[in-house]
Amino acid sequence: MISQELERFFLMVAGSKDLQQQLKSTKEFADAAQLARDLGFQITDAEVMLAQAYRILSIPIRDQD
Repeated sequence: MISQELERFFLMVAGSKDLQQQLKSTKEFADAAQLARDLGFQITDAEVMLAQAYRILSIPIRDQD
C-alpha cells in the first residue's frame, strides 16, 4: 500500500507529460523522491522504493507451459 501523499504525486504525474518524462529520466529512488519533494510533496526515498516493490509484486506471474 502506498501513502496518500505518494498517491497524490502519482496522480499529478499522470496528468503531466512533462512530469512523466522527468520521472522516467530518474535513475535512483532518491531522484524520484527529490522530484516529488521539489513539487511540495513530503515523500521519502523509502516510500518510492516500497511503491516500486509493491508494483512489481502485483504483476501476475504467467504460467510457463
